[in-house]
Amino acid sequence: MKHWESNVIPETGWKSAEAAAESERVGDALVADLRVEVSGFAEVRDERRRADSSVDSDHMISVFVSRAVFVDGSLPPLEVGDVINLSLLFESDVAHSNAGVETYRVTVRPEYRRTPVLDRENFLQWPFQVAGDGWTARWLHHEPFAGRVHLAGRLTLDFVRALPGHPDTTTGRVRRLQLVEERYESTASGRDRVPGTERVSELNHESDHYWPNWKNLPVTEPFSPTGMLVDLDLDDVPVAPGSFDAGALAVCGSDVWVMDRTNPVLIHIDTAPRPRRVTEYLLPLAIEPPTTMWTRRVHADRDGCWITVGDEVVRCSRDGPAELTLQRVSTDGGDDTVELDSRLFVLTYPGLATQLSDRYGALRGAGPDSVHAREVVGDELIPVTDVPTIARARARASDERANIASTPEGGTTWTAAGRVTVEHAGGPSHTIDLHPRSRGRVRWIHPDARSGLRVDEISIGSSDQPTGKLPIASSER
Repeated sequence: MKHWESNVIPETGWKSAEAAAESERVGDALVADLRVEVSGFAEVRDERRRADSSVDSDHMISVFVSRAVFVDGSLPPLEVGDVINLSLLFESDVAHSNAGVETYRVTVRPEYRRTPVLDRENFLQWPFQVAGDGWTARWLHHEPFAGRVHLAGRLTLDFVRALPGHPDTTTGRVRRLQLVEERYESTASGRDRVPGTERVSELNHESDHYWPNWKNLPVTEPFSPTGMLVDLDLDDVPVAPGSFDAGALAVCGSDVWVMDRTNPVLIHIDTAPRPRRVTEYLLPLAIEPPTTMWTRRVHADRDGCWITVGDEVVRCSRDGPAELTLQRVSTDGGDDTVELDSRLFVLTYPGLATQLSDRYGALRGAGPDSVHAREVVGDELIPVTDVPTIARARARASDERANIASTPEGGTTWTAAGRVTVEHAGGPSHTIDLHPRSRGRVRWIHPDARSGLRVDEISIGSSDQPTGKLPIASSER
């Protein structure tokens, strides 16, 4: 207190950075000693951290990142000012004295159709989503629950890949880095942590002589780093780009078809005229969750293209220079699609050693099995029994990537990876300018549920009550 009274000016704060650092160092030591002293009957919560933050933001959160994340390489070394994307986990079963523990006003929603898991004590834990102001996190809880509630706990990094733009991804700018350490003592079994000894100190690799080397931790020091406390500003982040995000493509002659990674936007590049003609089509399809590469596949032929995803096959037929007719051929699909001799095949791999289920998670398969193949014929998926054809389709699928297409006649390679690039044989690659581009016209054929097409009608968000009339045969958008 004497140090504070001698070095703090009420109107401006600390007289010097050295005086502030000394107060921080002594305060950390006092808190750590107090926690050890009262660990048998009380918890000590350090509330200095949030009170003295100099960042003016209405949306700041603290995230504890364990050293295992840095050892694993899941997150690169951080610096103040970095913008990072995180998948968060909410921990409610930690002591309130632990670094980063706060009480949040959140909305809790169950992850429907997901079975519970067993924790280390063999208690059931159901998965939930916790939504705060500008962030979301996964939470495991011992009983069914839902609603708006105050929840005490700590935000930590989940071992799930964070994808920019995904609803479960939280984006923020690093405003503060603090080192979290805990005291360890030598025992007959090795070095064991001492509960209640956690301490937090400022971390700045530009000025500190010690920057944690997570793979070579000190074994002689009484305190060892257990992780970082990262303060994230959820307001000061770049605006999400609204531009086209190229994810998959296909080429046939002078026609290049490119699908957005997640949004239902298709671009056609006609390379015959000079300059190229670029047309954009907004399709009546679902917005797919983003992945690291592509979510749909595109297969081109001289009359248009096919767009496929795990549970949907769509045909886009070209009617004119800027007109398409779209028809949903099947609401069934598979693990992969491949074009062979102007025929479209849907492949499934039912014998994988491990399969992922939305309801049950990872499932062990029945072992290796032959690839099942079906061919898209009209509006049906017809089983393929010809062994050589199945083998060729399987070989083609293993060689192809949805975001790379080559033209054998010209030795040109097209690539979709956020942007579209082209590389001619023996030459350097260059980016294709997709501007200016015109908006094309899409005619969407609605199948009649009683027409024998066996494809359920999917309407365009109409809120009108059913009238009992037959569905419209087609519409234009």
